[in-house]
Amino acid sequence: MPNVSEQFLIIHAAIREMMGQSTLEERLRSVVRALHDLGWGQVQLTLYDEHLTLTVPETAGSVAQPFVQEHSALELIWRRGDGIEKFEPYRMGAGYFFPRGNPVMAGHGAAPAVAAEATWLPGDHLLFPLRLSDGQLAGLVSLDDPADRQRPTDEQVRPLDILITHVCSVIENQRLQQALADTTARSQSQIDELMMVQRVDQELSATLNFENVMMLTMDWAMRRTGATSGMLNMVTPDGKGLLPVAALGYPLEVLAYQTNNPLSFEQGIVGRAARTREIQIVRSVQDDPDYWPLLSSVRASIAVPMEMRGRLLGVLSLESDDAETFDNLDIAFIKRLASRAAVALDNARLYREAEERADEMGALYAASRAISSSLERNEVLINSAQALAAVLSVSGILLAEYQTNPKRLIIVAAYRLGTARNAPDILPEVGEVFQIDTLAEIEDAVQNQRAVAVQASDITVSRGVQALLAYRNFKSLLVVPLVVQNQVLGAAMLVEGRQERQFAPDEILLAEALASQSASALRQAKLYEDVRELEKLKSEMIRMASHDLRNPLGNAMGYLELLIMAIGKSLTPEQWEYVANVRRSTNAMKALIEDLLTLERLESERQTSWTPLNLSQLTHDVVEAQQDTAALKHQQLAVKIEDMNQWVRGNTTQLRQAITNLVGNAIKYTPDNGRIEVRLARQGQRLNFEVEDNGYGISQEKQSHLFQRFYRAHEPGTDHIPGTGLGLSLVKTVVERHGGEVWVKSELGKGSTFGFWLPATEMDS
Repeated sequence: MPNVSEQFLIIHAAIREMMGQSTLEERLRSVVRALHDLGWGQVQLTLYDEHLTLTVPETAGSVAQPFVQEHSALELIWRRGDGIEKFEPYRMGAGYFFPRGNPVMAGHGAAPAVAAEATWLPGDHLLFPLRLSDGQLAGLVSLDDPADRQRPTDEQVRPLDILITHVCSVIENQRLQQALADTTARSQSQIDELMMVQRVDQELSATLNFENVMMLTMDWAMRRTGATSGMLNMVTPDGKGLLPVAALGYPLEVLAYQTNNPLSFEQGIVGRAARTREIQIVRSVQDDPDYWPLLSSVRASIAVPMEMRGRLLGVLSLESDDAETFDNLDIAFIKRLASRAAVALDNARLYREAEERADEMGALYAASRAISSSLERNEVLINSAQALAAVLSVSGILLAEYQTNPKRLIIVAAYRLGTARNAPDILPEVGEVFQIDTLAEIEDAVQNQRAVAVQASDITVSRGVQALLAYRNFKSLLVVPLVVQNQVLGAAMLVEGRQERQFAPDEILLAEALASQSASALRQAKLYEDVRELEKLKSEMIRMASHDLRNPLGNAMGYLELLIMAIGKSLTPEQWEYVANVRRSTNAMKALIEDLLTLERLESERQTSWTPLNLSQLTHDVVEAQQDTAALKHQQLAVKIEDMNQWVRGNTTQLRQAITNLVGNAIKYTPDNGRIEVRLARQGQRLNFEVEDNGYGISQEKQSHLFQRFYRAHEPGTDHIPGTGLGLSLVKTVVERHGGEVWVKSELGKGSTFGFWLPATEMDS
């Protein structure tokens, strides 16, 4: 065995060699070889956590094998650690020397003092525990069979203590470095994942496009986990199934599922995740009874439910050909991604629904305007059919009128959508009759005033309707009654002949809203027809007054004057009073006929003949023309016009008549010596005209009737004033036809102010 100096040289060389090694195992091999060079025939070093055992000699021969076995026994004793104080009598420096036959090795008895025997005996062991700074036992070094066959002394063990201490430092440093590397790797992995999650959040938050959000979610999930395929399934509106809305790595037919045939919650691992609302991790899909095979190579699957505010939005599922693809980090990431995607998808869903509702409202508004744009019945029917077909995207529309005796629907309009010209359905002709007592579902819709939808494949549909669907090649039919104030006018029948269609509740509500609009428009068209007939009758009556009354009245008035000329000198004063009464009556009849004709002419005159006119000059001219009439009653008639260049667009004759009527009424209903003032001024975009008098005035309760035809407000002192009651009605008609409004302010006994405003027109000076 080398002397102490040689031992230190060997140890120093071993330490230098260890410093040059890159791995812990290589460094420890240098230590084992150094111990062997120090004269120990058999050396074994064991590291527990690393599961590393190094032995010299390395071959487990007949000499080494007993030593290896004894070393294992020592390990068990030492690692057990019970009664560690028993080892103290055997301590030798940093190690322990156990002589042959000691009770500690045998597992019983107290530890006697080490025997004074100097010769190394078979069964002796020198043991060095590899204890780290925190007290942890990292391993053991066992030495046996010294070259000099002598038991070691404290002085001979001291160089070994130095080497063992250095070995413990190397082990601890290696473990610290490994721990630091692991921590760094975990930290970097977490940083990478946080950056990835941040990018996911940014990308998902950057768009409210539903399709983009779905594809981004799938892309990030597959990119992070290395999955070979993935699918994002959204819950159907009724919450009873799943619809694949984004898929990568699957055949296209996977996305063929529609709202009317979704994936069931009872189908596949995805359905189980939706049903239980728990994440599903399957390492061997072949052993899972719920697995729904789409790809033959799949080995592992994961399905994560996506929830928002306690509401299930969908399920994110990934599949891989490698059973070990989805580790704990992948699972944690997918959970976080699913939660973020749920928020983004919910926002995108709400945005898409808002857009759809806005589109629906826009379409409904446009359709409503189209339906109500005309009062002609035929145009209303055409507009209603077009609006229903366009908004509901059905291949055809039938509008039918309902008759009660017998109960039948008569087709009054048939329209085919422009994009469905090649649809196989056969629309009936206008005038064709449906006897609804043989069509149970259609009769139900009309009688109970509710929408009814039927499909050709539904075996529960009545025989009559089945025959109708088959004969007309109708795949689906939605019947919506046309109802106004609980009266059924008819029915709108929405036809789909291209493919069978399940009308959603929202679509039925939309159809009912449009049907209600159509029914109201048809009722208005009917009322318009009635009013037009009345207007026609009124015009006929006025024409009758023009031809059948005015001419005979003119003859009577002419002959009256001739009669007066012939016998006037012989008439008594009483007889002259009779003649005066006849004159007043015939003049009143003439004035009434002329006013009626004037109103008829105003209402029939078109606005296309209107031109810009100077209302200031027109007002001035009318007042000047009335000065003589006012002078006969000793009245003061004044005019106040702010600007003589104030223009409106209209008909000069009509506005002259309106102004003349207001000024003439003021003169008539103002006593002698009264005062009348006419004013015209501009206020913003309006021209205000007023006639104020200090005449008899009008009581408050009568003012609301002043502009009605043939109404005269009889107040004390006005009974002697003639009139037809049409003058103010004529004013109101003229002003309103020119886009203005009339008004009155009056107090009984203090006078009145009549006025109107008209929209001003700018004219170049």
